[in-house]
Amino acid sequence: MLGLRPKIALAFGGVLAILLVVSVLSLWVLNRYSRTLDRFLYENYRSVDYAQNMKDAVDELDHAGDLALRGDFAESARSRTASVAAFEKNLQDEFNNVTLPGEAEAARMLRTEWNAYLVAHAKVVDPATPQVERERVYRSVLQDQARAVKERAQVIARMNLENMVKEDGEIKTTATNARTTMIVLMIAGSTIAVVFIAIVSRSLLQPLRSLTKSAREIERGNLDLVVKVRGRDEVGQLAEAFNAMAAKLREF
Repeated sequence: MLGLRPKIALAFGGVLAILLVVSVLSLWVLNRYSRTLDRFLYENYRSVDYAQNMKDAVDELDHAGDLALRGDFAESARSRTASVAAFEKNLQDEFNNVTLPGEAEAARMLRTEWNAYLVAHAKVVDPATPQVERERVYRSVLQDQARAVKERAQVIARMNLENMVKEDGEIKTTATNARTTMIVLMIAGSTIAVVFIAIVSRSLLQPLRSLTKSAREIERGNLDLVVKVRGRDEVGQLAEAFNAMAAKLREF
């Protein structure tokens, strides 16, 4: 049988445990929905960023072609190397970040158009290519291919931007679900705490009420009253002392 002090500790400890459980569950819910929101936004944002970087790389390659037409082949080669590496990196990152229906196909088409563009660009920046041929390829072929590559990259960016707008409603729904879950957890935790306190309070107060009632009976002259001893805790010891006192009063 638990003593009075352990019962009190159990009462407060139980409430504390309930609060801790509710807090842990609330944090779990928040982390779960937070990860969902991050995924909604971050994956699409990265694809938009990759597409813009690829468009910038094509602009730099166009500048490298212009340098080659003006005879600055050394600077053109340096610019081409850096720009091609930047485009390839961002294109590979996009392949690794495909999340939408049709996005993989768009990335494959971008790869095909990019390879064709590189072939034409290599002719423009090659010193062995005649100047007239370089100018012809640059103006009649390369410009159109550059436009096609940038438009395909923009298609990927647009797909992800539109999905971000679409998922704005899903984000609001997710936030509403998180708020509802938190409210349910708080209500459930409060209800359990109230029930727990009521049960523990009953086990503590009922014996004390019984002793108080017995004391009133003795005050009225009922010295034959014997209080039931319900345990060996402090309240039980008090009941035994109460019975001993009543016995002494009867002897007196």
